[in-house]
Amino acid sequence: MRSAWLVWLAVAGCAEPAGDDGPRGDVGKADLYGSCSSATRCGHKSDSGNCWCDDACLGNGDCCSDKPTVCPGGLSLATYNAGLAHGAVPFAVERVQPLVDEIRSSPADVMCLQEVWSDADAEAIIAGVAETFPHAFREQTENDESSWFACGAPQWPALYTMNSCVSEQCTPSGISAFECAADQCKAEWAALDDHCKLCLSANTQSPLKCAAWRAPMYAHEGRNGLVVLSRTPLEHASYTPFETFVVKRGVIRADVGGLQIQCTHMTASLDVVPYPAEGRFGSWQGEHAAQLEIMKRQAGERRRTIMLGDLNAGPASAGVDAELPDNYSAVAAAGYRDTWTSGQVCTYCQDNPLVCSKPEGCGPSSRIDHILLKSFERNVELGFARFGDQAIPTVGRLSDHYGLRATLPY
Repeated sequence: MRSAWLVWLAVAGCAEPAGDDGPRGDVGKADLYGSCSSATRCGHKSDSGNCWCDDACLGNGDCCSDKPTVCPGGLSLATYNAGLAHGAVPFAVERVQPLVDEIRSSPADVMCLQEVWSDADAEAIIAGVAETFPHAFREQTENDESSWFACGAPQWPALYTMNSCVSEQCTPSGISAFECAADQCKAEWAALDDHCKLCLSANTQSPLKCAAWRAPMYAHEGRNGLVVLSRTPLEHASYTPFETFVVKRGVIRADVGGLQIQCTHMTASLDVVPYPAEGRFGSWQGEHAAQLEIMKRQAGERRRTIMLGDLNAGPASAGVDAELPDNYSAVAAAGYRDTWTSGQVCTYCQDNPLVCSKPEGCGPSSRIDHILLKSFERNVELGFARFGDQAIPTVGRLSDHYGLRATLPY
């Protein structure tokens, strides 16, 4: 199946020549007929009609109706937020090698990773999984905004008190800085002004930079944290940045077997960080909505597109709470279809010790990691499975998110 994905389309959405089999038709045509009943036709055009029996028919939309049973194949996709946010998610250093082991053993053909922030972690993962995923794409973005004395002298006592609270009450227990600010050190956090909070959010590993130095205003040295891994070459891979605060975000797109892949990590609703007054989107939710518009335009109206990533938005279901539900509804309105309609489980879960350190829980569990289809026929559905949810000695879990895998059947 995977070797068949080496059949590529040079121009997306257009008819392509196919050697002795003749030219392909237009994408999405409704007059397909024929069969793959002769096993020798697998990988070729049907000899009894105008439909196709190769894996490139996924992108062209011209598969014969019996291809799934006669010529087994498909594309396995995965999205995984690795949670390698040093200073924000516990045990980042200790989790790198277990994450490499998990990814290397994945059956996925294409994987979208988020929150691989540091160059060292990205290099360790790409090198460590190269036998499984020899093709990778990552765009190294940079911090381009800094602020002198973001927490001015009048706030220094409150800043030092906040720093001490985090160091004493949270860091030794592996509690993240954001959870600490929202809970254990809530009073100390509330004493700081909005610009200081914004700076601290970008400098969780070195908060005192915001007091007496020139502090970067984007976390993780301005890296965007995205990595796409693939068993076969990524055609026309590129990165498009979003306009954001605190964290650099964007979308990687690439062509795989005639399909368009979008790998992204959208803005979270940062409840403990006030949205900057100078921001033109008005809120974290507004920033999120603007990112969706970029991806919608990029995908186009006819390209068969698969969006993978942590969207920081999702619907409610049994045992799962909604996250930015209006924004998630907008994702559906933009043409991205969620085919996981029964048996859904959370991907950001309160039973994960990297999310919540308290036995009674800290908040809602949500399903914010997604694999969505755009411009596919309505009868095309994915088969889903969660992964990376096993307990890991000492560190608890591989990440603060659980991974999601899906199979495009034909």
